[in-house]
Amino acid sequence: RGKTLLQAFDVVERNPNAFLGHTCCMTCGGGEEKDLRACDQCERVSYCSKECYFRENDTHSVCCPYLDRATDDIPPEKEEAGRIARRINRLVANIAAWPRKWDTSESSRSLKSFYDTHLARVALYSDFGLALSSFLSYPLTLVDTILRFEKHRLLEATKENPYIVHVVGAAYLETAFPKIWGLACSILRGAVATDIPLRIMLIGPEVVMRGKSSAGGGIKRQLVYHSEGVSVHIVRGEYSKLRRRAAKKGGHEKGSWTWLRNAPRLYAFFNPAWASEQYEWGETIRLARNDHATCGSRILLTGGTRCEMVMQLERLETEFNFPLNSTLVDRDTTVNNFASLQILQSGTIANEMHRKNAWRAVLL
Repeated sequence: RGKTLLQAFDVVERNPNAFLGHTCCMTCGGGEEKDLRACDQCERVSYCSKECYFRENDTHSVCCPYLDRATDDIPPEKEEAGRIARRINRLVANIAAWPRKWDTSESSRSLKSFYDTHLARVALYSDFGLALSSFLSYPLTLVDTILRFEKHRLLEATKENPYIVHVVGAAYLETAFPKIWGLACSILRGAVATDIPLRIMLIGPEVVMRGKSSAGGGIKRQLVYHSEGVSVHIVRGEYSKLRRRAAKKGGHEKGSWTWLRNAPRLYAFFNPAWASEQYEWGETIRLARNDHATCGSRILLTGGTRCEMVMQLERLETEFNFPLNSTLVDRDTTVNNFASLQILQSGTIANEMHRKNAWRAVLL
């Protein structure tokens, strides 16, 4: 099975136009598209023979019911990408005009670490502007969410009680160009026409830190943006462990420990791998659930495909007893207007074509 899968991934590596389960067999990478046969239940994944179908069945059976329900995925057509591109074109132009200001100079533009070949992801477009939209997608999605659903609570925030956002599970894409968050926050300030006491904390064990970082009180953090009441911090560590340590510090500690000890006004989970066994999300999700129930914390959740979002939301409801029926803005997730333009192919969920942050749910 492992050898066959590696052969299939090798086909994708050699031919960017080959997509496992779509234009070639999901199991072995062989077969002509016209001869492939789709799964009878979901009709979303194809195989070249019954042997390949049964060989893949243990893996496919896990996601097949979700694929069957997720029939309204939006295809990543050029028209769809163009619609989103118009929204962020001005920001991309701003960054291109002053690369040093936003920390995206030519020396920083290598996309080598942007792609994880071990996950068999294949980029359909490698243009820097499209890749840059992935980095912009995270802060713009957050700003759009705050303006749509949280503007009144943002305006109620004070210097003593700021509006705190915890971006949980942040990694390379969220922290590679941190000053871009400041650019997005300038839109937020312009929309509310006043200084806002806003603290954004990008938290995760795989965050990118460049230059000096402080380790006060045992927490490794870096202030990457500060202007007119808005500050953006990168914090390295596992979220649930940091929250436990902050709780033990008591009320005499200030700054980052205070912002970690108290429940945030908004949690942001961008494309979380909740279904992956590689990460342990249980304690973090329980924290978010309790803060949502007792402190009124809102939760922003994004995903690359509708299928992925259905799986994540169902896990919240069944495994962590999250009352989704009463908390979703509407019963279904919605399309995110600030999705990444970078179209990728995932080897994790039936090899769906996807764009980062393409779908969004806000739990109020």
